[in-house]
Amino acid sequence: MTPDRLISCVSVSREQLDNGKWKVIGHQQPAVGKDYWPNEKFRDCGWVGAKIYDAGIIEEFLDAFYGLVPWDDWHHPNYLDRFLVSPEKKPEHLVFKHG
Repeated sequence: MTPDRLISCVSVSREQLDNGKWKVIGHQQPAVGKDYWPNEKFRDCGWVGAKIYDAGIIEEFLDAFYGLVPWDDWHHPNYLDRFLVSPEKKPEHLVFKHG
């Protein structure tokens, strides 16, 4: 993957893998370099300070990114913006619940 195709780079919990909701379809090296890994700077201190998101939130982010659910269906309407690698990656044709 090239960085221009990257929409998000987050660390997620693995419960969706453990309970079989996400299927493993293969193994490969990470698609982007370590400079894109959001928690790499916490490696040397035992991951203290690292942010790991619930897999369900990231599913919701991807569903909203692809227009399957409203983007603004959160207490803070722009909550999902924080998962984008940059504001330019926000799609133009999102589904909105409010206005």
